[in-house]
Amino acid sequence: MGDPGSAAVPAALQNQRPGRPRSQEKAMDAPIATAEELRAALTAFRHDAKHGTLDTGRYRMRFFVWGSGPPLVFVHGMADAARAFVMVMHRLSRYAKVFTR
Repeated sequence: MGDPGSAAVPAALQNQRPGRPRSQEKAMDAPIATAEELRAALTAFRHDAKHGTLDTGRYRMRFFVWGSGPPLVFVHGMADAARAFVMVMHRLSRYAKVFTR
């Protein structure tokens, strides 16, 4: 029987080592993402992410939804913004419907 936590992980992401890709393990100063990848992720976020507002009558909260598949919620800190997760959301939006505030 496999790892019980691996059932929720998309098959394309299973068996990948966490952290830096193997090609960058020895070059600790090499960036994990390039400026082009960040620009592409920000452009895709602006184009593809759906914006919404949850209104409870007492509070209003803006949120963003991106991708399709099982839901995956990103929670950022008080002084942070949805764009803080844009790189990881860009990569995971192919496998999950990502939500952030």
